[in-house]
Amino acid sequence: MHRPLRLVIIGSSTAAGQGADPPEQAWAHRYGAYLKALHAASEIVNLAQGGLQTFHLMPTEHRPPPARPLPDAERNLTKALSFGPDAVIVQAPSNDAAAYYGPQEQLANFDQMLTHALQQGVPVWLCTPQPRNFSPEQRRIQRELRQAMQARYDPLLIDAWDLLADADDGLLPECDSGDGAHLNNEGHARILRAVLRADIPGMLARAAQEPDFWTKHVPVLAHEAEHQPQPRQPLLSFAQALRAWMRLVRLPNLLILTLALALPYWAVLRPVIEQSGKEPVLNVFRFAVLSLAVVLTAAAGYALNDYCDRAIDALNRPGRVVVGRWLSPERVRRFHRMLWPLALLLGLLLGLWLGNGLVAAVFAGATLLLFLYARWLKCTPLVGNVAVSLLCGVVPLLPLMAERPYVEALTTSDAGWMALLWPGLYGLFAFLSNFWREQVKDLEDVAGDAAGHCRTLPVWLGVPAAQRLATGTGLLLSALIGGLLGWRAEAGSPAFALVLGVVLLGLPSVFLVGLFYRAAERRHFSQVSLGIKILMLAGLLGLLLIK
Repeated sequence: MHRPLRLVIIGSSTAAGQGADPPEQAWAHRYGAYLKALHAASEIVNLAQGGLQTFHLMPTEHRPPPARPLPDAERNLTKALSFGPDAVIVQAPSNDAAAYYGPQEQLANFDQMLTHALQQGVPVWLCTPQPRNFSPEQRRIQRELRQAMQARYDPLLIDAWDLLADADDGLLPECDSGDGAHLNNEGHARILRAVLRADIPGMLARAAQEPDFWTKHVPVLAHEAEHQPQPRQPLLSFAQALRAWMRLVRLPNLLILTLALALPYWAVLRPVIEQSGKEPVLNVFRFAVLSLAVVLTAAAGYALNDYCDRAIDALNRPGRVVVGRWLSPERVRRFHRMLWPLALLLGLLLGLWLGNGLVAAVFAGATLLLFLYARWLKCTPLVGNVAVSLLCGVVPLLPLMAERPYVEALTTSDAGWMALLWPGLYGLFAFLSNFWREQVKDLEDVAGDAAGHCRTLPVWLGVPAAQRLATGTGLLLSALIGGLLGWRAEAGSPAFALVLGVVLLGLPSVFLVGLFYRAAERRHFSQVSLGIKILMLAGLLGLLLIK
């Protein structure tokens, strides 16, 4: 198993461990030890308590029929999902039948628990009822319930009935703790055998590879999908639709790319060209076309990436998934197919218009590289990180490529050299900061990537080794910032500009490296990733201040 799993158990006395002596012999405890043997960071959260029925386990908002108990908010499915589990196990073996609740009533509860959890991206394994020395009517309820569950829920079913039942559907004496209801150590061992047979880690890995896996393979879900009208994509308000599209194309990232393109050109390179008496190649309109081509290329890349990664993203960040939740995969695919040729055409036409094959080649290469990244490179150790970071680093250099006719003339003066150097520094800063953030995001997403067989560096080498390498990248970025500040101090840059540079860039980069070095949980990596994005934006302005 390549990643840790967190499972939550809800249910009644058997799941709580009653009858096991000592308590460590309970099946849930032993299964937790098994998962830890597969991965030391795996854990089981056990919310089970004796006496609970399926109604107690229902989502908190459920309102039961008259004379049925309300959900137990501290031990129900809603509470289980609050732990952010990879899966939930529900074991309610006999208390419903003890109260003479029929099979259909219990099945309705199981159906609702299953669909409620899967809507949040969490599968639920349901345990069949457990034999008990009941009355004939209660045994009938248990027997019919088990048969119905076999037909409805496999492979999300843990079936230990045959391991525990005698010929009359009562509890085998060798599994009886003494009261005809609860299991002894042997009974718990047989439950464990059934849980292991269900292969929860393996099924989670398979599901991560196949969209709509549970809908296709769980009979009750497949039947509903086949015989009921397919739910339409939710009708979004204008504000919701706008937020969904903005999230899909990463609007803040597009703004950062636009600034990375504009600031070094309009504030550094273009003034020097004009001072030399030349007419810049890029007028306002041509620069706008260049910017639009960059933005459209990036937006198309983000859309394709989200389309290809929708299954893994559902594991890594279920609350922020756009494709399949707010926008249908087909709509996103059509959007990408419309946007990408337009972006490529703009880049190629701009290159022809400027008589500059290098600009056209950059857009053609970027299109190919983004396609390879979304389809393959993203799940390779470091290669995908380097590829997408190189594209970010090239953006500040595009105006320099467009103004190539003046490059040689600018090398004859100090001001000209500085005008050529500064876009390169912007590009180096963009490359290193993006490369670091890509590594941090891989650490943040290691669980879902591993489940989806995405062989990123943390999955390949393990989190500690990947974290050490990423710390080195952060230190390299801090060293670059420190070197620039020292160089500009020697060159006589104003003191207030240097102070702002230290405040905006130097201190935050050192702080983020320290924060990242101590990071131990996913939320820590998320905080560092956000901090790096803010640092990238600050860098666009800070580099201008110290030039």
